[in-house]
Amino acid sequence: GAMLAIPTVLLVARGEIDSWRWKKVYDLFWYSLLFWLFILFPMLSTVSVSSFYCREIGAERLLAVDLAVDCPLGHKSSLTFIWSVVACCLYPLGIPAFILFSLRHFNVPTLAVKRRSRAIFHEMLKQFNETHAQSAAGVLVNKVNL
Repeated sequence: GAMLAIPTVLLVARGEIDSWRWKKVYDLFWYSLLFWLFILFPMLSTVSVSSFYCREIGAERLLAVDLAVDCPLGHKSSLTFIWSVVACCLYPLGIPAFILFSLRHFNVPTLAVKRRSRAIFHEMLKQFNETHAQSAAGVLVNKVNL
């Protein structure tokens, strides 16, 4: 994560915010950040949620992924429980919220609606031209046959 920010910080420090390099670095930073969050999201979410999956073995409740660790649900003041709650807020909830914020920040929903509307308009225009071209050709054929 920090490696993605280094070029951005360097350009800001050099005062090159308005340069073409800034735009390329800024775009690449966001693309890379969102790409890696999207790739890592399932794994991070699974691992963080698995910290609440416990098994009862004998009289003890143990963490299913590591049977050497007590179940954090039984010890709500333990560091393991607190870290599990933080991880569940940070990864399964935080990553989708951050991606949604980023999409809204860059007006992606508005751009998608405009692009869809433009595609529908072009398809309607294409069908109109095809329909009228066929009817115009039919009128010409009828006039020639008379």
